[in-house]
Amino acid sequence: MDYSIRIEKTEDGSYTLYNPEFDEHYHSRFGALTESLHVFIQSGLSTQLYRDNISILEIGFGTGLNALLSFQELRNSNQSCVYVGIDTFPVDLKIFDPAKIEISENTILDVKLWSQIIATPWNEAIEILENQNLLKIEANMLDYAFSELFDCIYFDAFAPDKQPELWTAAVFAKLYRLLNNGGVLTTYSSKGQVRRNMIEAGFRVEKIPGPPHKREMLRAWKD
Repeated sequence: MDYSIRIEKTEDGSYTLYNPEFDEHYHSRFGALTESLHVFIQSGLSTQLYRDNISILEIGFGTGLNALLSFQELRNSNQSCVYVGIDTFPVDLKIFDPAKIEISENTILDVKLWSQIIATPWNEAIEILENQNLLKIEANMLDYAFSELFDCIYFDAFAPDKQPELWTAAVFAKLYRLLNNGGVLTTYSSKGQVRRNMIEAGFRVEKIPGPPHKREMLRAWKD
């Protein structure tokens, strides 16, 4: 069976990857950009913009789209940012190079910055923009010992039926401990068991409107 990851165009004109081994897309087929903006930037990062210094953890770094959108959101502000993305199956430029994709000239995406994010070495902290730092970690988050706390967590792992080991109460308890008070975790999932696992871990959880073609998603707070 061919398990080669391939690039696919989504309904809003942006691109995602399809992993045949997991039979899973990295973003919504109905709009990769639309989903990332809604789930992670508007529902997550925007709630933390009152902080002078923002720290973000992404579970499932993927194509780096969420990192790009976060840096674009913050680069014209006076806020500093530390962005940590962890992924067991890292994507590199040989698989996905934004500079080689026919991205519309009207897009909000900074393709040059996006390519820079993808090309950044793994396991090495890099200043991507002034006061904006990126650390991509190639590791399994189940085993990795984080040394810092975060204000915002983007939980962008493959779906619960594809990677059930990442959606347990124990995992969410680990992430709860990694959040600063007032911090937030967002995910595209709205499954009842995921919500119950988050609550068991200590989160205050709310269902909010999801991106296109998805009625609801989950947002979890550390009060």
